[in-house]
Amino acid sequence: MRRLSVDGKGRVKLVLKRLSGCLFISLVIWTQLCGSDSAAREKQSKISQSGKRDTSMEHIAQDIVLACRQEFFPDKLRMHYTVTNRGSRDIYLLDAYPGGDPQSRKAAADYNAVYACLKDNNTACLLKGIPPLPADRMVLVRIMPLGTKLAPGQSIERVFEVPLPLMEQNHWYYGSLSPEGYDSVKVKTLILAVQFLRSTVEGFNAEPVPHGPNLFKVRSKNTAGHAETISCEIAVQALQVLKRKDFFSRL
Repeated sequence: MRRLSVDGKGRVKLVLKRLSGCLFISLVIWTQLCGSDSAAREKQSKISQSGKRDTSMEHIAQDIVLACRQEFFPDKLRMHYTVTNRGSRDIYLLDAYPGGDPQSRKAAADYNAVYACLKDNNTACLLKGIPPLPADRMVLVRIMPLGTKLAPGQSIERVFEVPLPLMEQNHWYYGSLSPEGYDSVKVKTLILAVQFLRSTVEGFNAEPVPHGPNLFKVRSKNTAGHAETISCEIAVQALQVLKRKDFFSRL
């Protein structure tokens, strides 16, 4: 009877030991499942937030409208474009640049300046906005365009010209090259891109400037990051573009 009692106690201990092992394994599995579920919820939350941002960006693309047309002449390209604010708040077009009249020595806005680059061997881009910074040198002061206020429901028309053949240019940071400094490329698509800044972005501020009526020095907490771009594509027939051979910053 005593040995049977001892065996009974041993069996009880063995059963308890097995139960403890099972409980430990169950706890580990449950923890892993909870962790996976939590990670899945976090991932799903990020996807949902990303989806909301994408929807917002689609709305952004719809409430500010860009229309453009081109005229080709033997020695120049004339671009016409219209921007319409279909939103409910003010925006500021970033398509005029601070300049001056050399004769009167007074501040004047430059509406003709444009950044031009090749996006690939078949596409060229004209940007009216914040010119990209050079990657091969330090810049102490970044060139920022002036903002033209565009209220809800308003449209504004612009015209600018560039010489032909079209040359890659960012004359705020790069000088012209000798003819040997370019390669000739033929493109089939020309993109006109125009940037603007919303008055609702974080830290927005607009200060009037003497360069002309309805022009402002605009900034935000992250001006370059808050600037939005609208664009239109134009099919062209073998448009010649002179590609710079130096270290040139492209979009």
